[in-house]
Amino acid sequence: MYDNVGRTADQIDAHNTGTATTDDLRRWARRDTEAFFQRHPVPGPTPHQLDLKPFEAALEHAATPVEASAVILAALDAADQILQDLSTFLHHAAYQYPNPPHKLSESRKQMWNASSGLLIALAAADVGIETALREKYDSPPAKKQTVSGSSLPPSTPPATPPAPRP
Repeated sequence: MYDNVGRTADQIDAHNTGTATTDDLRRWARRDTEAFFQRHPVPGPTPHQLDLKPFEAALEHAATPVEASAVILAALDAADQILQDLSTFLHHAAYQYPNPPHKLSESRKQMWNASSGLLIALAAADVGIETALREKYDSPPAKKQTVSGSSLPPSTPPATPPAPRP
């Protein structure tokens, strides 16, 4: 029996679908690219400064999708705090634009769109990396086959028998 207590939604979903968690995929990519990063070092997260040159150099030498994903993850991790801070700044800056009567200021909407756009771009990059790592490390579970060879949906759990009467 699988105990969900203390598990994240990602862990529960991974258990139920027979797939790896996002954290597993990232851990495996870090493990498999240690030698690559020994040859092509990139800086870790540094608050309020980011030099992309080491990441660009490492990316040019990436020979596999896992190496490329690991470099991109390292760059996103290094940029995360800066982008989060910039998103928050743009969100707050929007309030500096006055609202015309009875409608929302276009400048304010544009600032809010820019703020959320940064976070949407980060999320999209994260999904792309996860997809590449899943292709390498996490093949989908095999589907059940019928005699004719067509695939069947996953079977439903057996019905629970009624409780005995007292």
